Amino acid sequence: MEVTMIKVVGYARVSSDEQAAKDLSIPAQIKAIRHFVDESDEMTLVDIFKDEGISAYASADKRPGFMAMISLAKDSDVSLILVHKLDRFSRNREESIIFKSLLKKHSVQVKSITENFDPDTPSGFLFEGIIEVINQFYSMNLAMETRKGMVENVQRGYWNGGVTPYGYGKAELEGKGDRTHKKLVLGDPVEVATVRRIFDLAVNHGLGAKTISKRLNEDEVPYRNGKKWCKQRVGYILNHHVYYGAAVWNRTHTKTRTLKPEEEWIIQEGNHEPIISKEIFMKRKQMGQESIGDRFQSNAHKAQWLLAKMIRCGECGKAYVGVRRNKVMWEGGKKKKHLLNRYACSGHINQGNSKCRSFYIDQQFLENAVVSLVKNEIVRPMRLREIEDAVHKRLKQMQSSRDDTEKAYYARLQEINTGIDRFYDAIATGLDPDVCKQKIDELQQQKAFLEGELRDK
Repeated sequence: MEVTMIKVVGYARVSSDEQAAKDLSIPAQIKAIRHFVDESDEMTLVDIFKDEGISAYASADKRPGFMAMISLAKDSDVSLILVHKLDRFSRNREESIIFKSLLKKHSVQVKSITENFDPDTPSGFLFEGIIEVINQFYSMNLAMETRKGMVENVQRGYWNGGVTPYGYGKAELEGKGDRTHKKLVLGDPVEVATVRRIFDLAVNHGLGAKTISKRLNEDEVPYRNGKKWCKQRVGYILNHHVYYGAAVWNRTHTKTRTLKPEEEWIIQEGNHEPIISKEIFMKRKQMGQESIGDRFQSNAHKAQWLLAKMIRCGECGKAYVGVRRNKVMWEGGKKKKHLLNRYACSGHINQGNSKCRSFYIDQQFLENAVVSLVKNEIVRPMRLREIEDAVHKRLKQMQSSRDDTEKAYYARLQEINTGIDRFYDAIATGLDPDVCKQKIDELQQQKAFLEGELRDK
């Protein structure tokens, strides 16, 4: 009698070089899976998939080996997926449930070769759930411990990694066992001198980042790797605490890389040799805040820009925008601030003369000229009657269009609801849950938008 062999695939994963050096290495996992299959008279190994250097807590779409395995399991007569431990499959409890449910619809099970239980029995089902919760707890706890370790590194004066700041280098220090730590040390003397010059130009000469970058380029002072200076690179130096000897961590959100509120930053002073004094840094910071205050007043005093973004530059085509600044002038032997409201080309503002050589235009002069032109060309009795007739005609068209739009919105809502139901049905029939979830989210956003539009009508 011919025995039907159970077709299986294996999956191996490591999340770091440290794991790869231990018994959880990819070769060790594959060897264990092959041995498990060889010991069985009922299994035949179809293929083995792997992901190296990728956390199991990462989303499935970031694990190409995992997704290839799922695709094969859905579209073939594979019945079993073997892993060394369940945490190799996923440490994300929600994702694990989704993919195991998907595989189950295709009569495919996931089995750990080192954790012996039957998920089809009540006790096995409970045991599997407990293991998955523990695995997710491990990942979350590891992330917390990693964060704690990085905070301790900062407090001890170690460099947590990333791009070494301009003006500094790194030195390795011995730690416990085989571990080493990195500490910032003064780098290329030319870079150190350039950093001091940047702060001198800003603090003692009142120059902004854009002007400083232009001067450095004119003097052929190179940035790293032969790159040119720009206001962003100068601004980074002027605003980074590292230059007075402080280490800063937790400045940005991990995923979006956007800045967190400064009170959430972890700042440890005296970590390494400073290039400038803290007094110079804080003076520059205060000057920057005053400059921002001069340019951007409270809403109660904000200028109204009648023509902002309605005018285009004749040289580069960029929009003209409003610029409000205080200019210091001498009157009667005393300094006095005068508020200047002007229009300027946004291309010139952002990139200087290299982009556009246009000039600033006084706000009142330009707006008066445009208003005068409008009065002469439009505000005449005959022309006003033509405008009135055109407005009435347009209002009727808008009302008719509004009614048609409302009908179209309700029809589209019905299509969206049908589409959402179909994607839920598709998950049940085996379509990739991640793809379906993304489409459902998009449809839900469209639905919310349309419902909001209908409420406002």
